[in-house]
Amino acid sequence: MKVLSMEAGPAGLMVVAGLMLAQSGLTGVIEDRGMIEQVERSGARTVGPSDEGCDHTNLQNAIQLSSEGDEIRIHTDYEANVPAFGYTILSRSVTLRGGLQDCSGSPTFSGRSVLDADGQGRVMWITASGEEQVTLRDLVLTGGETDLESGGGGLRIEGVPGLLAVALENVLVSFNTAERQDTSDPRVRGGGIHVETTGDSEGFTPMLTVDNASRITNNQADSGGGLACTATDNLPEDRTIIRLGSATIDNNHAHMYGGGIMVNGCRNIFIYSGEGTTGLGGIAWNNADYIGGGIFSGLSGTPQSGWISVRASQFQEFGNSNGAGEIVGNHADQLGGGIQVSHGSKVQLFDTVVHLNSARAVGGGGINTGPAGSRVEMMGTGNEPCDTFDAGDLTPCSRLRSNTVDSGWGDGLRTRGGELDVRRTYISGHEGNNTVYVEGTTSTTFESVLFHDNEGGHLILGSRNGDIDVRWSTIVHEESGSEPVIRLESSNGPLNFSLTGSIMWAPGTQLVSIEDASEQTATAQCVIGHQPEAGSGFTAASYYSQIDPEFVDPDAGDFRISDISPAIDYCNPDSEDQPSGRDLDGRLRGELTESNPIRPPNGQPGGVYDLGAFIVDMPLLFRDRFEED
Repeated sequence: MKVLSMEAGPAGLMVVAGLMLAQSGLTGVIEDRGMIEQVERSGARTVGPSDEGCDHTNLQNAIQLSSEGDEIRIHTDYEANVPAFGYTILSRSVTLRGGLQDCSGSPTFSGRSVLDADGQGRVMWITASGEEQVTLRDLVLTGGETDLESGGGGLRIEGVPGLLAVALENVLVSFNTAERQDTSDPRVRGGGIHVETTGDSEGFTPMLTVDNASRITNNQADSGGGLACTATDNLPEDRTIIRLGSATIDNNHAHMYGGGIMVNGCRNIFIYSGEGTTGLGGIAWNNADYIGGGIFSGLSGTPQSGWISVRASQFQEFGNSNGAGEIVGNHADQLGGGIQVSHGSKVQLFDTVVHLNSARAVGGGGINTGPAGSRVEMMGTGNEPCDTFDAGDLTPCSRLRSNTVDSGWGDGLRTRGGELDVRRTYISGHEGNNTVYVEGTTSTTFESVLFHDNEGGHLILGSRNGDIDVRWSTIVHEESGSEPVIRLESSNGPLNFSLTGSIMWAPGTQLVSIEDASEQTATAQCVIGHQPEAGSGFTAASYYSQIDPEFVDPDAGDFRISDISPAIDYCNPDSEDQPSGRDLDGRLRGELTESNPIRPPNGQPGGVYDLGAFIVDMPLLFRDRFEED
């Protein structure tokens, strides 16, 4: 009878001689810490101390002798003996379940079992070239270390998207590292987890799913302190690579890119980050020494683009639609304190709060995007009003709140060459030189946005060439003396700012300032402002009125319009300028009401659209505005 032995295989992979015996389904004989054990094969195996009556005292041996679909149950008193390259699951479907309390009788489970590599190598490596399903449940992966470019201090996953499927259920990934600390080489990725594709997508099953009860915390890497995803092929846009529930990714650190998450080439990563069962949920308190404190997407090279979608919703058992997603408290020493989007990548934020993030220099305390081809979409999707305007209200609404830059531009947002599309969002609580900084962008759009409680400097600062389009929004700005609300600086090409269907109210402050009228324009269409048109700074205007918009309770921060507001039924623009969606409270636009508003001095005849981020909350006169015809 042959004794199986462990030996180093190609690329450092730990393989087992005589593996065919282990896979045959017959009685196997293994060498386990110098002891010979005979183990009958069955659908479940136990791993733990020998005096507890467990089948195995070594998890790797249990894995090697498992059959397809086996469950390996790990005792809570198991003392991990992690191989140098980590527990290796090679091309097989298996479940590793911790929390086992008793090996001898009927299985009972409670808590998690700890797999501690104790700094001797990574904790676990899952790899497959075919269709395999691996589940890790009720485990702690900790103490992993690697300086290999393949990364994944706690867990490395590599395989073909749509074939290999790994699920984490109530798993804590903590205090693992993947680093060389070489700032010129950011390729050691995924302190907690590194997912890497090894071929074109063969199906729609995610490579990694992480449930609501899991957590990735206090890990460190050169890039992707908590989680990294690398695609070696250009993947289809309709395939999901990673799906995270309300798992918390917090307090991780990267020397280069992506303190919480780093993505390069992985197209579809969905994060359902409403409040999780841990009471946390979201991307929180991560740090990057360079760029992208919370999230970084898109290195240069091929492939390079990534796609991350954060949303407060529920998909199957993932997420929680009752709480907002959170990108909170992250920091970058350069730019993109909360989120950095680069090189053709896209990040979507649905009903997500981006707040209390910071960048030390350059800019983008909350979000930074660029160069060209990068895109950020931020929007509210619900049809119910938010409870309050404060960041502490975590109902599922979209908010950009109280982010900072120590020395740079764009406390809330900075875009340089990328695209920015913000809809149905509250932007507030920023106190730096400017809340939004737009430089050389192809397209920046704000629609149904409330800008309020932003103090100091310019609200929007435009530089170089590009277009800034603010539509159907309410801009309320704190008095800042000589600083205009909107400032357009000298550019290297046409720079255009347009304000449509909006209220811009900042008494005592200049509305718009432009440096070069030959290259810069600021136009207003259907606008209420606090200055007369001639002194407002707009280079052209139509249907502009200087009149109090009659907010409901501005002193209390309620900037909805009252039932006497002159903004009611103010405008009826051409189809290309009409609002594309609902107001900030989720109500349909373009419906006449029973209100009797103050008549504005220059409203558009036959107007049916209310100005600003909110329409008036009144009974409808016509359910469909076309009934008027």
